[in-house]
Amino acid sequence: MKKTTLVFTSLMLFVALSLSAQKNVIKIRPASIAAGEWNFTYERAIAGGKSVALNLSYLSHDIAGWVKPYNTSTTKLNTADLKGYLFMPQFRFYSGDAPRGFYFAPNLTYGSYSMTNTITDANSLVTDGTIKIATKGIGALIGYQWLIGGRVSIDWNFFGLGVNATTLDFTYNAVSVQAIDDATNFTNTLNNNPLFGGYVMKVNSGTITVNGPTQILPALQTNFSLGIAF
Repeated sequence: MKKTTLVFTSLMLFVALSLSAQKNVIKIRPASIAAGEWNFTYERAIAGGKSVALNLSYLSHDIAGWVKPYNTSTTKLNTADLKGYLFMPQFRFYSGDAPRGFYFAPNLTYGSYSMTNTITDANSLVTDGTIKIATKGIGALIGYQWLIGGRVSIDWNFFGLGVNATTLDFTYNAVSVQAIDDATNFTNTLNNNPLFGGYVMKVNSGTITVNGPTQILPALQTNFSLGIAF
């Protein structure tokens, strides 16, 4: 009888803790991972239906296969590697007890990305170049988080809106007629885009650079995460 009572009491205590004591959630985004981007979020509930969260993401892709179809008779892409990371701290306001229910989440973002490539021109000269993108911004997310059985988290951010300050810099590590041609075309493409403008190409000793002002760009976001609460 005492053993049965102890087991029953322990079971009820476990259920009570599962339903009411979760203050931490660790989450991943399955779609991002399937696309080769590692994404991780840690959320901590605090008093008054609020929580703090930090989202970290890292990507590393060989994208040469995506770009090679655009090779021309004068240039041939050999390699193209894309890498980068993004930090997003959030402060969440829940409609009820955190971390479950509807939420509104102001957030900050900071990210840095780079793509390095090697190109062979019509004269068989191999040139390597780097595109660097840095972004920082502010925004807000609206979503809903379920806790199934008090343990399994389903977090759907169905709408996010923000504004980012973004810089883009491009460097060719060689100077040739073809490289100057390519850099000129790249500069013109940026300046003809309504979201960009003000980019200037410079031919230096051994390098060609394309630089421009900080661009203020809109940001939209939606995502779906699965996790464990404890």
